[in-house]
Amino acid sequence: MGNYKKDMKRAADYRFQFPFKGSSEGKIASYSLWLSPDGEYLEIVTDSDKYVKLTKQDSEELYEILIAEKLN
Repeated sequence: MGNYKKDMKRAADYRFQFPFKGSSEGKIASYSLWLSPDGEYLEIVTDSDKYVKLTKQDSEELYEILIAEKLN
């Protein structure tokens, strides 16, 4: 995961928020997710501006878990 802000050309395709496990302060982790232009990869930016482009296999698995559909 890179430690820089990724300049995305369009709004995120999906946004997710998850509560931190065991946090009594109600902290939330936010993620913005983009499909690559070819629709084969996922790119994720966290609320702390960390960026990652997943491998094709990881993209397929995560997309199916989060969206309940096959990627592509």
